[in-house]
Amino acid sequence: MIKRVSSWMVHFLMISLILIILALPTFLLCNGSVEALDLPTRIHLTWQHSDMSRTITVTWQTRYAESGNTVVYDDVSRNGSASLYRYSAMGTAQTYLGASGYIHDVELTDLKPNSTYYFVCGGQNGGYSNERSFRTAPVQSSHLRFVVGGDCRTDWLKRDEVSRAMSKFNPNFVLLGGDLVTDGYNQTQWDSFFDSLDSYWIGNDNLTIPIIPCLGNHEKNATNYYEQFALPGNEQWYSFNWGKDVHITVLNSEANPTGDQLEWLENDLASHENYTWKFVLFHQPPFSSGQHGNWNEGREHWSPLFDKYRVDIVFSGHDHDYERSKAINYTASKTSPQSSYSMGTMYIVSGGWGAALYPAGSTWWTEYSSSEYHFVLVDIFINRTLNLQTKDILGLTFDEVLQKSPIMRAPVPVGPTPTPIDRTPPTISIWSPQNITYASTSVPLIFTVSEKTSWISYGLDGQATMTITENTNLTGLSEGIHSLVVYAKDMAGNVGLSPRVYFTVDTALPDTTPPTISILSPENKTYDAPDTQLTFTVDESVSWMAYSLDEQANVTITEDLTLYGLTKGTHSLILYVRDTAGNTGTSEKIYFTVEPKQAGPTQPWIVAVITVIAGVAFAFMGYIIHTLFKMPRPLNREGKIRFKSLCFNP
Repeated sequence: MIKRVSSWMVHFLMISLILIILALPTFLLCNGSVEALDLPTRIHLTWQHSDMSRTITVTWQTRYAESGNTVVYDDVSRNGSASLYRYSAMGTAQTYLGASGYIHDVELTDLKPNSTYYFVCGGQNGGYSNERSFRTAPVQSSHLRFVVGGDCRTDWLKRDEVSRAMSKFNPNFVLLGGDLVTDGYNQTQWDSFFDSLDSYWIGNDNLTIPIIPCLGNHEKNATNYYEQFALPGNEQWYSFNWGKDVHITVLNSEANPTGDQLEWLENDLASHENYTWKFVLFHQPPFSSGQHGNWNEGREHWSPLFDKYRVDIVFSGHDHDYERSKAINYTASKTSPQSSYSMGTMYIVSGGWGAALYPAGSTWWTEYSSSEYHFVLVDIFINRTLNLQTKDILGLTFDEVLQKSPIMRAPVPVGPTPTPIDRTPPTISIWSPQNITYASTSVPLIFTVSEKTSWISYGLDGQATMTITENTNLTGLSEGIHSLVVYAKDMAGNVGLSPRVYFTVDTALPDTTPPTISILSPENKTYDAPDTQLTFTVDESVSWMAYSLDEQANVTITEDLTLYGLTKGTHSLILYVRDTAGNTGTSEKIYFTVEPKQAGPTQPWIVAVITVIAGVAFAFMGYIIHTLFKMPRPLNREGKIRFKSLCFNP
């Protein structure tokens, strides 16, 4: 009896020990599940204080709050081994309604000026990022290179092309002038934007390029903007100093340009008046010949301060083109430029980082304008000169200003400066109709005016003018040739007229109107499954349909279908349709993201305990069955008694 009990116990303990050993990898695997699943993403750099030489802030995103709020860093590379970095800093994690995860902000302080640092971010729970690097600003005069652009929304592929071209020039930072997304409340668009920064804002020197952003109208003052950028002060208007020569002021053209913001602006410029170079960034341009035209409130309230404190360049966006002004001193003259950039401010409109382009215009202040995707590259040299080069999507220069000097200090005028009389008529450009033949008796009238107006009208075929207030439709047109002129009166009473446009109406023309396609699904959002429905509508009968996914070859289809096996990440989709008359229509390009759901971390001790209990039960049952099969068959009464004794009286 003692021998049987000892044997049973030995078997039990041995099998239990084996199962505990087997459960240990399960415990360790589960304990490391956060690390495997929640590495930092969407990493970007900003500054939260005006001194760019001794601080920087690292921001990233994870799915879980507890994944880690730590940056470990050093002034020598440690190749990503978190335990080897000599310095560390802790930060915070926060989320907000509609967020796709938790935002982590960590500010590094007491850095050495003009130094390269290497870092990884994250934590023990979620894991650390790959090693990245950045360089602090100098405190002495030195060569500075930065990039300016804006309006990244709409076409994400073009946005990324511009970013790739930009990063090859290794700027110290980028001034980004608003409209970073189409809808500031759409988190999918923000995720795509920060994915782009994470992937492409790394120079050939392997330094991560920091961003200095401003609000545009499409940000809609949404919480998403403020939660994902760590910026100084109220994060709407703020300023930075690069060394002792360069001062950068960022404003919010979507807020009241007077009041608190105007008072802050004058104090900021006055306290940095002796800096050699002064630059200002905000979204809506005071001087623009493009589709949106001038932002008159900014021109009236801010431009006099730019004149007073000799701001060298004002950068804006909003109009999706490029325009460089002549030297403007709006206080000295509201109708004519100054003789050189040492006498007045250069106003740059740069809105070609991905948004659909607008036609470029020209007015009295325009030195150069063009409609193409681009960014502006600025170099400041120790000899107090500046080079500005505007580069296209291939990195080729199409406009440049070389050896610009700072604005000269002008003598303070005695008494009020007389205001010149505005005698310049407004400039009107007609975009539709054009000098072509239309198959419809209704043609849209689309035009732009270079300044604010008090009256607009048009004259058709030499008849009496018709007063209008905005773009309209010309309806009930007769067959034949028509002429059109648009008139506009500015606020000073000057009347301008457009060039005369001739166009033809011929309803007997064959159908040349392409079909209209509306994609209902997928939408511009994130999907948690790799299979997504493609549904759409077409406004007429068709002879052929196809779609292109991620700009690959067209796939012919006949109806709605399911897109199977989509990979993780952002995708683009276009539909093509040909009607029965042979006209081919194209849908708007849709961007959507696939982010398959993954199970969160499992409590490791639960898995281990369940594994051990199940294993012990299995071992015990196995021992009983093994004992039964060792008995002779059929069982006699003695065998049954033996079985009972074994089970109940060991």
